[in-house]
Amino acid sequence: MTDLPSFIHLKVHSEYSLVDGLTKVPDLVNKTAELGQPAVALTDLSNFYALIKFYSGAIARGVKPLCGCDLLVVDDKGDENASISTFIIKNSEGYQNLIKLISKSYQEGQRRGKV
Repeated sequence: MTDLPSFIHLKVHSEYSLVDGLTKVPDLVNKTAELGQPAVALTDLSNFYALIKFYSGAIARGVKPLCGCDLLVVDDKGDENASISTFIIKNSEGYQNLIKLISKSYQEGQRRGKV
């Protein structure tokens, strides 16, 4: 047997990504553990709604929870140049910074009904 690292999915949207997420958080954590994957990242679109459920469920199953968020980034040229960037937090400072970005996107970043 080899010591190659297992696959780690770094971009999963849950049911809390209302536009494109179908995965229920307990199902994600259980399947990740069942497949023997050491970690999984939950990066819902523009929100942290599932964070506590995901974190506590993953820890309980022995899976390292990687918490993050996908955010729509728009430059000065307009919405046509928008792209999605994935942010995964490394520590408590990163968590605080991402909370600020998510909050700012809701307060100032509304474009055509999207955050």
